[in-house]
Amino acid sequence: MWQADALRLTGITAIPYVLMAVVGAVAGSLAVASGIDIDIEHLEDSGPVIGLAIGGGVGLCISIVLSFIAAQAGTFLVVEERLRGEARGISVVGAILSGLSALLPMMGAWLVVGAVVCVALVPAAMVGIAAVSMDSWALGGAAALLLFPVGIAGFVASLRLFAIGPVVVTEDVGPIASIRRSLELTRGKLGDVFVAFLVFGAVMFAVNLVTGILGLIPIVGMLVQLAVGIVVGSLQSVYVYLVYGALRDQQG
Repeated sequence: MWQADALRLTGITAIPYVLMAVVGAVAGSLAVASGIDIDIEHLEDSGPVIGLAIGGGVGLCISIVLSFIAAQAGTFLVVEERLRGEARGISVVGAILSGLSALLPMMGAWLVVGAVVCVALVPAAMVGIAAVSMDSWALGGAAALLLFPVGIAGFVASLRLFAIGPVVVTEDVGPIASIRRSLELTRGKLGDVFVAFLVFGAVMFAVNLVTGILGLIPIVGMLVQLAVGIVVGSLQSVYVYLVYGALRDQQG
């Protein structure tokens, strides 16, 4: 599936990386050109500059993260197009732009999941705070024990909810409906999903290990890591969608 449309898929995945590189280069150039000089002894006078830099940096980081999500959604659209046997109708830029429409429901779904996780972490957090304030090893151990089942539940939830993105993109549903649909698709299939991602994860670990070693080579290593990151990113998005498609086909 990936090989049949590798150029378009890697192009979609490459756009956020290019955006990240351009933003970093522009920000660095502007910082050097402006000659910003922060006086540590009179830090309060530099407050506006620091605030502007932090705000701009956070905004750019959020924009880049959203572009990666949009790229993944665009990849889902391309794969679905292929699975349906349709003629190639969506361009690289068109896939990214179409993926933007899925941002709100996808982010909404993961915010709901994140809120549930935060609530589940409250007991462990409270015990942990008490352990620190009272300097109690016993309470610290209790906090760690409380975190263990939450971690297991979080891992299981990540497998059960992996299909949120493909569901939002393909089935055009909202945040809550996408969560319910992902749970429905993975009901009774937890072992299959775990094995599927375990195999893919093992292969990607080996690839990342090799590229990590190559990354020690100046410049060339960085370029190799970038190229591999783009290819692996597109492969991962295709793989996620194909696992979702398999579960959907099994359900009928």
